[in-house]
Amino acid sequence: MVQDRRRLNRFCLDVPAFISMPGSGSAAEQRYRAHTRDVSANGAFVYLEPQPKVGTKVHVEMQLVIDSLPELIDCPEDVRITVEGRVVRHERDGVGLVFDASLKFNPGCPDEESKNQ
Repeated sequence: MVQDRRRLNRFCLDVPAFISMPGSGSAAEQRYRAHTRDVSANGAFVYLEPQPKVGTKVHVEMQLVIDSLPELIDCPEDVRITVEGRVVRHERDGVGLVFDASLKFNPGCPDEESKNQ
């Protein structure tokens, strides 16, 4: 039996994401479209191809659209969540990530470059 070592609850959350990884040697940073299966304050599972090696450091951007957000606070509907993390496991269709820092919440959409990828 595999022991679940998660310290915080994960929530089913299917949202668009971008995963960035540093390039090796003279290669430029690599950036991939992905989407989440579940998320917690400590980590997430993302559907992602290609799958980076376990231990690879990643930068994660997730885009949430919350229709009622403008009614609750003076903020646009779109919230971009960013965080640094690393790959901790592989599954057939994606990777498990652990976050190395706190989630950062930023109003607005990703930059124009992100939209065109």
